[in-house]
Amino acid sequence: MTILHIKKAEYEYYGTWMIIGINLPAIVGKQKQINITLPNFLIDRRDNTVKTSNSFYRDKSFF
Repeated sequence: MTILHIKKAEYEYYGTWMIIGINLPAIVGKQKQINITLPNFLIDRRDNTVKTSNSFYRDKSFF
């Protein structure tokens, strides 16, 4: 496990930030697919985010 403390003047208001590596599959188990209904503006927002994320999201399913 990696723990990193970040203390910078511009983040002083927020206290201490920590980044912790966690093996999520060991905690949450198997994935399950669900189908949901969303308003068009949220779907458009997701699509635009995926298009402009510079490959941060592989596709809409990974958003």
